[in-house]
Amino acid sequence: MALLGGLLSSTRREERAVLRALSGLSESKAPVRLEAEQSGVSFFTVLSLRRNAVVLARPRALRGGLPKDSFVRLTLPNSGRKQVRLRVLVPHVKLPMSVKHACVCAVPTSFSGECKRGAERFSTKRYKNLHVQLPEQQKTYRVVDLSTSGMRIVTGEDSALMLFAPGTEVAPARLRVGERVAIELGSLVARAVTGNTVGLELKVHRDGASERHLMNLLNRLQEHELRRLQIDTA
Repeated sequence: MALLGGLLSSTRREERAVLRALSGLSESKAPVRLEAEQSGVSFFTVLSLRRNAVVLARPRALRGGLPKDSFVRLTLPNSGRKQVRLRVLVPHVKLPMSVKHACVCAVPTSFSGECKRGAERFSTKRYKNLHVQLPEQQKTYRVVDLSTSGMRIVTGEDSALMLFAPGTEVAPARLRVGERVAIELGSLVARAVTGNTVGLELKVHRDGASERHLMNLLNRLQEHELRRLQIDTA
């Protein structure tokens, strides 16, 4: 009986810790990184903890919201980057108060591990001038998400090429931002093919300028995403 009591006590402690973390983020309105398990969509959100639900702000551009009964993961900045996993109850609601576009999720009762991603990943789908160039293959592909250590590109029918077999080194390559900025990549390795997109692991060429350009680009992407979050929750 004592053993069972200890297990129940431990479960309640974790549940209380989760609620404390969510309550703190709800009160502070601090940005939280959300990642949708089904689609891989990732964005900053703010949350509002209610008695029986968690309301999550979402970009107004995310048409239809998130699928009902799908799961999202939140990385909690006030809990050592621990994560919680939430089931989507209502994909899309419009609220008259501070959060204009939101989804409603079930309240989690436990943590679900820690964020393993070493760097924030930013969606770049809305930018048409961000491409990766492969000079030897005379190929250019649009970049749809980016971090300090990886990217996802749209390859269309080229996804089936041996060029993108997992583990294949794709470099030499460069990341082009418009016509003026070229970020040289010292290494670019295919890791995962999903439909018509390919995920790649990257290492920027250590020439100073390329590293600086990549960090400036990622900082701008974060600033733009946080600014959109402020607009969507104003």
